[in-house]
This record gives sequence, structure tokens and C-alpha cells, in this order.
Amino acid sequence: MPQDIRDELLRLLAINGVEQWVPNHIAIEQLEHYGDRLIPGLIECLGDEDAEIRRLAAELLSEGRLRSAMAIPALIERVADEDRLVRHSAVRALMGLGDAARPAIPALKRLLDDHTEPYIRLSAAGAISRIAPEEPAALPVLVEGLGDPVSIHRATACEFLGERRNKSAVLNAMTLLSDPDFSVRFAAGVAVGKTFNNWMHAVAVCVAMLKDSDWTTRRAGKECLLSLGPHAKADMDLLTMAIVDAPWEVRLDLEEALNELRRQ
Repeated sequence: MPQDIRDELLRLLAINGVEQWVPNHIAIEQLEHYGDRLIPGLIECLGDEDAEIRRLAAELLSEGRLRSAMAIPALIERVADEDRLVRHSAVRALMGLGDAARPAIPALKRLLDDHTEPYIRLSAAGAISRIAPEEPAALPVLVEGLGDPVSIHRATACEFLGERRNKSAVLNAMTLLSDPDFSVRFAAGVAVGKTFNNWMHAVAVCVAMLKDSDWTTRRAGKECLLSLGPHAKADMDLLTMAIVDAPWEVRLDLEEALNELRRQ
């Protein structure tokens, strides 16, 4: 076990534990001085006795992009890890490796049969969709997820259906454009945008969030709007009109979001 790399992971976990969060893309940059030792060292950490070490190693490998392809066999083993967070991190890491992770399909399919972990099940379906888009087993799981009582599960199902760009499946997601949860409505709007090249629904959800009385919802609306980039710019008139009847504090947030969007 590469003790120095393991010690670095322990340091990061300690920092994150006191809510001074180090995003994974920053953490992997901080470890780049290990050079060619980094990816093999993280792979060895996948076998650590500490579940938190295993989870963080998988998350950092997901930031390693194609360099992490050598980790695929070890990540496949972690898909069956006893710790649910490690399983989920391994699935996400494999998802980011695309076609190279095809050997993981059998292990990911087994997760589709586990109804006790709906979020991991949906993530496995999403991973299969990215790795092997032609694989039919994932689609029914994602469509089923649209009706899940938990909002994050509905939003996740929308997200992955949008990536498949399956028109008939995304038509089912359009029913969630009136979902009571903003995150679900936005995910459904993005799925429609990716599939039908119609981004008005996603922009409309952002406008509703930006006009909400709760400032945290407005902040989330701004982040969602900026994530749309050029797609939002195409509906700039809709955004400008939203300012007209907005209260002054909402108008300030709207104008700030519009200015940042114009600078993109």
C-alpha cells in the first residue's frame, strides 16, 4: 500500500470532515506531484480496509479521466463492495470511462436487480447507458425511476434518459415538467432540450427559480441557468421579460445572472 498517497487521502478526509470541502477536481490536482505513481497508488487504495479511503480513491479515479482506465478491473470489484457509498463511487468512476469500461457491464447489470438501493440502481443504469448505449437493460429502470417518490431519484432518471436521447422515453419525462420539485423540473427540461433541441422548458424552470422568494432557490436557479450556456442565450428575451414584474431583490439576482450569462 502506498502509505504516502494513503496519508494524503486521510488528510483530505480530515479537511472535508470539518466542512472545509476540497472538491475532487481540486484534490486530484493537489496530488499530481506523485506523477506516474498517482493512479496505481489510488488503485491500491481501492483495496484499503477503511471504506472512506476506498470511496475517496474511487472518486479521485473518476477525475483521472482516461488515465484511470487501468483501474477498471479494481473498480469492477468495488461495484460489489460491502459499503454502499463505495459501490456508488465505483459506479460513477466507471461511468466516466465510457466505452473502455465495457468489461464492467455484467457487474453493473447485477445492480439493476437490487431494488433496495434505488439511487445506486439508477446510477448503474446511467453508467450502462453511457458505456454501452445500445444495451437495452438500463432503459426500463430509468423510465421506472420517473415515478419514484423520492425527488432526487426522479431527477436522476431524467438526467440519464436525456443522455440516451431516446425520444419515446423522454416523452415520459415531459410529464415531470410540472413536478413540484424544481430540481426534477429542471432535469426534465434538460432531457427535453438534449433530445428535441428545445431548451425553452429548461430556461422557464430557471426563470421560476430565479423569481422564487427563497434566496437559496434563486442561487440554485442562477447555477442552473449558467449551466445551460448558449442554450439559455437563445431564450434571452424570456429572461429579460422576467425582470419586469419581479420584486427588487429578485430583479437584482436576475440581472446578475443575465450579466454573467452574457459574459460566457
